[in-house]
Amino acid sequence: MKQNFSINTLVECECVEGKTGHMSKIFELLVEHSQLRHDLEEMTTLFSKKDVEIALLKVLLVKAQTERPSSAEVTELRDKNESLMAKNVEFKVKSIKIHDDANARLTLILQSLTQKPPPS
Repeated sequence: MKQNFSINTLVECECVEGKTGHMSKIFELLVEHSQLRHDLEEMTTLFSKKDVEIALLKVLLVKAQTERPSSAEVTELRDKNESLMAKNVEFKVKSIKIHDDANARLTLILQSLTQKPPPS
């Protein structure tokens, strides 16, 4: 029995070289394989960068946890804070007193300006 093969079939099977109206299945698969390999390389690079980022963040976390101030430093800072808060209260009290004194003087000035002159 004889079988007939078209030139397209022979080209697709890569039995002969030539061009067909469309790409051969093998060539399409090779192109797709190449694209997938390229995508895989890009993803591998991206994962490597993310792994480095995660490792760096872990190092920073450990560093932050180990570099906490000692209890003596905390006590010193609390003492300084209390001292500054006390000074702040003193300044507020002085500021209120100065403000009250200025208001009292202004009230006296307003009263003297609004008093009617004595009848002549």
